[in-house]
Amino acid sequence: MELLQPFLPFSTEKIKKMLGIDITEWKEQTNIPSYLREVLPLFEKLDINSIQEEYNRLVNHSK
Repeated sequence: MELLQPFLPFSTEKIKKMLGIDITEWKEQTNIPSYLREVLPLFEKLDINSIQEEYNRLVNHSK
C-alpha cells in the first residue's frame, strides 16, 4: 500500500477501505481479512467516444 500512496492516493484509500486496513507500514501486511467487505471499481470506465473526441481536440489544437 505504501508504494501506491504517492502515485494513487485516492485509489490506495479505496483499497485500504475494501481490505479493512487502517494503518499501513513498510512491512508485510499479515493482518488482512479472509473476505472483502464491498468491492468497488477503483477507476471509472472511459467511454471510447470521449477518448476520440479528446484526441481530436488535442490534435486540432496543436496545429
